[in-house]
Amino acid sequence: QYWIKFLAPALVSRASTQLRPMIRSAVTLPRQQLASFRRPHVTLLLAVAAAWHCWEASVQYSPADVLSELFVHPVACQRRSPRQAQGTRAPGAAVAALTGEAPADEVHIVRVVKADGSESMFRLPPSAELSSGWDLTQQALKDEEGGIDFDYYGGEYGHVARAVLGETPPMDGSWFWALYVYSSFTGEWTRAPGSVDTIPLVTYPHLAWIASKTALEKSVEDERVLRILGPDPER
Repeated sequence: QYWIKFLAPALVSRASTQLRPMIRSAVTLPRQQLASFRRPHVTLLLAVAAAWHCWEASVQYSPADVLSELFVHPVACQRRSPRQAQGTRAPGAAVAALTGEAPADEVHIVRVVKADGSESMFRLPPSAELSSGWDLTQQALKDEEGGIDFDYYGGEYGHVARAVLGETPPMDGSWFWALYVYSSFTGEWTRAPGSVDTIPLVTYPHLAWIASKTALEKSVEDERVLRILGPDPER
C-alpha cells in the first residue's frame, strides 16, 4: 500500500501541469475543438482521482478496511437517499437502545403507568423523524398492544389522549391520561407545560403517560406521580 503514497503526488503534479493550460484555454475554445481532446484528459483525471482516493484510504484506514472504504462504503452511500442518510443511525446504537443497553442520555424514553399501577417502558434511538412529544408518542406506542387513540383539537390543545395501550379512562372521570416530561435542564420529571404537540424533544427528551387521579388535589397528585416516576428517566 505504501507505493500509493509516492505515486499519488507525482500523478497529481503531472495532472495539474497538463490540466492547467487546458483549463485556461477551454474558456476561449469553441465547443467543436473541445471534443478533440476531451476523452484523454477525462481518463487522466479519473485515474488521478482514483489514485488520490487510494492514498487517502491507505493513510486513514487499516489494510483490512481499505477495501471497504474504496468499494463498499461508496456503493452503500449511493443507494441511500438523503432523507435516509440523515435519519439513520448505526445499527449498534439502535439495537442498544431497543435492548436497554444504551444509557438514558442517548435514547428517548416513553413510560406508561396505568391506573392499576402497572408500568411499561419503551426506548427509541433519536432520529430525524423525532422532534416533538407527539412524534415520540406515535413512534413508541402506536404499534404496541392496544395502540393509542387520540383526539386532535388543533392549536394549543393539539392531540388529547383517549386511550393508551388499550386502556380508556372511565366514564366517571376518576382518572385521565396526563403527560409528564423529563427536563434535560433541571434533570427531573414535571407535568408537561403544554400539549404533547408542543413538547420539543431537545428540551424534554423523555415522556411519561400517567393515569392521573382526579379525586386528589393537583399538588398531591403531582407528588404521587413524581414518587412513581422517581428521580431519573428510568427511575
